[in-house]
Amino acid sequence: MSNVWYQFQDRLGAVGYILFLIGAMCLYLSFYRTRLLPRWLSVWGLIGVVSTMASTLLHLFHVDTGYEFYMEMVLAPQEMVMAAWLIVKGFNLSAIAALSAKTE
Repeated sequence: MSNVWYQFQDRLGAVGYILFLIGAMCLYLSFYRTRLLPRWLSVWGLIGVVSTMASTLLHLFHVDTGYEFYMEMVLAPQEMVMAAWLIVKGFNLSAIAALSAKTE
């Protein structure tokens, strides 16, 4: 019985991470389209999401290549750079003005 519970928890963690990655992809796509952040930062995030998604799917199906750690480490520095960017520079103010002009 404990083996079944362990397998369930192992799969549940991967499914939760996949849901997080879907949300992250939506966020980076919206940043790319609205230009609230520089495009290179949004593209870096999209590349990181794809790489981390591949690593998570490999883990979900119990395929061990030895590169999963490196595949996940594409997204981690991007998240930190994006956080520092938002703290120091914030969103692109001209993009905010353009978006508000479109809605009016």
